[in-house]
Amino acid sequence: MFNKAFLLTIFLMMTSAVPAIAAPACQMIDKVLGTFSLVRDIQIDQNDKHYAENMSKLAALVEQISLPALVPPQSLDELSAESAALFHYISSLRTAVASAKSGYDDHAKQTLNTGITKAFTASIQSLAYYWNCMPEQPAPDIQMVSVAEARSAPNKPLYLGAADTSVKPVRGERVKPLMEKPGIRNRLADNRPTDSRLAGRVKFGLVTPVSNTSLLLAFMVFFGLFGTLYIVHKRARNYKVRDARCFVHMVSKMRMGKSVHGIIIVDISMNGAKIQHRKLIKKQKKLQIELGGIWYPGQIQWSNQRFAGVKFDRPIGAQVFNTVLQSPGSSIAAPTNTETLTSS
Repeated sequence: MFNKAFLLTIFLMMTSAVPAIAAPACQMIDKVLGTFSLVRDIQIDQNDKHYAENMSKLAALVEQISLPALVPPQSLDELSAESAALFHYISSLRTAVASAKSGYDDHAKQTLNTGITKAFTASIQSLAYYWNCMPEQPAPDIQMVSVAEARSAPNKPLYLGAADTSVKPVRGERVKPLMEKPGIRNRLADNRPTDSRLAGRVKFGLVTPVSNTSLLLAFMVFFGLFGTLYIVHKRARNYKVRDARCFVHMVSKMRMGKSVHGIIIVDISMNGAKIQHRKLIKKQKKLQIELGGIWYPGQIQWSNQRFAGVKFDRPIGAQVFNTVLQSPGSSIAAPTNTETLTSS
């Protein structure tokens, strides 16, 4: 029972640990993409009132973005490039917000224009793949960014007012859209001004309960094989033990509490024994049987006025079992009580 509970606990921990980390990451990706819509509105709409409103929304949204949620410490080595690009982007947003609050609107707009790079768009795409995120609702398209282009000019700013159609695929390189999922493409670049309130409705969730499906399947197969081998081994062992049950009819001792009584072992196996007693066992559940000078604890499985079946807590060793079979009279001490036990 303990082994089954242990295996079930391990399985539940494996299946629940990854979603617990991936769900906040998908929420952070949603917030990062929400900043794209606000930056685009700030670039396109020159109205001072709208600029102030969008900058205020951007400041509130930036405060909610947590880099550790997107790139946890345990994934920092694997996502080092994505972490650097995210840090650069979030830092540019915070600098722009601080400049706007200080009244330096021109500097704020310039910082926003240079904050979005091709390295960042490729990074946000990689993070979406890594956490297996997709939107619950369709969204406008974003521009295509190739891996080679992102590597050759990682810090080149991308202006969100119009799509960049000059990016060509490189032989041997796979052209990757920002989010190669239905409804996410072309999120960042669109010639038409859009209302940021509509963009805020696009939410990201977890596609599947886990992201590293292959790793989870490997763990499941491993523990499945382990459990199967354990059950097969246990049943085979029990079968061998039952098959080795032998009639011995030898004198021994049993201990219940602090009392020691003489008994006769009628038959014995490595798992348990059938004993003969003199109305000594009534409602007791535990006892100890002496074999070769060693006390073996066991559980009383059944009993009547003369006989009882005992299962040892742990199977006795093969050496002790063979000794009992070969010379039961000499290897087991005689009973110390005054009663003489006879077999029926």
